Amino acid sequence: MKKPKIYKAGDTTVFVPVGRYSSSPGWCFLPWQGIEGHYKWGFKARPEVSDYFSALIGLQSAFLTDEKEDFEVTKKGQKVPETQRRARWRDGDVRPNQLKPWGWLEVRVEKLETLGQDHFEGAVLDLQTAMPASFGGSEHFTDRPTRARNFQSFFSLATFALWGKRCAITGSTLALEAAHLKSVASCKDDDPALSDPYNGIVLTASLHRLMDGCFWGFDPNGNVVIDPKLSKKEREIHQLAVAHKVDFHPEAEKYLHFRIMRTKVGSQR
Repeated sequence: MKKPKIYKAGDTTVFVPVGRYSSSPGWCFLPWQGIEGHYKWGFKARPEVSDYFSALIGLQSAFLTDEKEDFEVTKKGQKVPETQRRARWRDGDVRPNQLKPWGWLEVRVEKLETLGQDHFEGAVLDLQTAMPASFGGSEHFTDRPTRARNFQSFFSLATFALWGKRCAITGSTLALEAAHLKSVASCKDDDPALSDPYNGIVLTASLHRLMDGCFWGFDPNGNVVIDPKLSKKEREIHQLAVAHKVDFHPEAEKYLHFRIMRTKVGSQR
């Protein structure tokens, strides 16, 4: 969801902003200090402190109007002009100290405090029960028959916010998953790559499995490279019979090489 509806008292659902990944509670703007808690948001040069719903409404309004203001700030000992936007919130008192909405989730108001507490404790967010049935996107958060992963919900939300709701290879909007470039198996438990959206790419479930099985990967320029053992028929089925190129963010380069190294030698189509 790219644009939120401004919350009004009595609404049964509410749009919550999702920010860039951070390891601390405020990465997704949920009431991790309770509804009556104090939340810092607004311009970095002139922050505001409000209860949860007041801050949320302020963020939604400022986002929809793209409210911004020019300030004079000090950088490297010099006064310089800087344009700041009001639709920002703080991630507690730790870095990054200011987050912007990369996407919006529609969740049930009755689930807000539970989600906020779960978020604070680093648990996997129960998005399936928190989202309204009509929300187009809940199918993206799949249940896996594996051990619970505290990073998985954070990673999935941030990756979808970064890439959108289409497979980066086929353009499909169905059966999507957030896939790691540097695989989970290659990461230690405290590896920031587990939750970093730049380590992610949105793929259909079948392409995700094929990538993990080293049937395809990338060259250093983001061109898709196919293992020659993958038959022509299978390439056609999975839309890999034609050339594909993915434009990765520079921040993804340190992760992309894992898929280059792990891809078996083959042609680019």
